[in-house]
Amino acid sequence: MKIKKALKLKQSGKLLGAQIWKNPNDMQQWFIMINKKNGKSFMLVDEDENVIVDQNLNELIKTLSKIGLKQAEMFF
Repeated sequence: MKIKKALKLKQSGKLLGAQIWKNPNDMQQWFIMINKKNGKSFMLVDEDENVIVDQNLNELIKTLSKIGLKQAEMFF
């Protein structure tokens, strides 16, 4: 799911929350899963459809803040 779509879902009340997971292909990286109220989950991607991954959790938290989320579950 692209950031712009996640922002629209948050604004319309259709976004349930987010989770931050370790990247199974590179345990030094993390990625974000966006959860819709209908039970579906999507990886957060950039405008080029690349999954957003980062070693720095602070950068991912900034991304979640841009969407309007104030909390997320973390799995490691």
